[in-house]
Amino acid sequence: MATATGIKCSLKQNNFQKEVNKRPDARLSANSLFRNVSEESIARILVCSGAKFRTYKKDETIFRQGEQADYFYALLKGNVSIISYMPSGKVNALYHVASGALIGEHYSSNLDTNGRVYWYEAVACEPVEVLAVPWQYLYGFCDKACDHHKQLIQNLYESMSTKEWMAVRKLNVLGFASVQERAAAWLLQETDASDTVVLKTNREEQADYLCVARPSLSRTLMQMQKAGLIEADRKQIRILDREKLEKIL
Repeated sequence: MATATGIKCSLKQNNFQKEVNKRPDARLSANSLFRNVSEESIARILVCSGAKFRTYKKDETIFRQGEQADYFYALLKGNVSIISYMPSGKVNALYHVASGALIGEHYSSNLDTNGRVYWYEAVACEPVEVLAVPWQYLYGFCDKACDHHKQLIQNLYESMSTKEWMAVRKLNVLGFASVQERAAAWLLQETDASDTVVLKTNREEQADYLCVARPSLSRTLMQMQKAGLIEADRKQIRILDREKLEKIL
């Protein structure tokens, strides 16, 4: 049986059907990659694509910056930090990804090696489980041009669009010069309907995201709290005076 890559499936027809008939991991249906894809189609995708389940420990690297991009990943369990390294060695925290989302779907072309490479790094914030899907699976259709293959590509593009929006939001924050301005812009951007920012990262990671020193960010938030602009604890920050916070910008 031909896969979407044009490579012959190593499984015989009866073994292929046996694998397809297996009920897939329920977490796959909850992942954005498989939105609007039936369980039967997910099972077929797993067999045809040669996707692999992988686990990583806390602080373990899933893929490295500059590494050849052979896979993209459906995050099934845990949270992942997406970072990049500047030439100086300084870490730039880009964003965090929670279970149910994708990682590794963005790459850049490396003209020196004539290949695809990751321009950022993915690190497990806690024990993580992923499904590694070969990029090659998406580059071509089999003669059936299955609907689930088309849906998979659509879901992938939607994920990429979401990540691009996250990048735009960060650029909006980094467009301000001072630590106080960046902190204010970040808080106003992240707040929910109740004027509360739920903290999903620690202070070090927050400082990396804002590209400022951690002590400077901590000092700025303390000053904002003393001025009655915010009320902060370890898990959340509540905006008390939105109007004054906006005037900082």
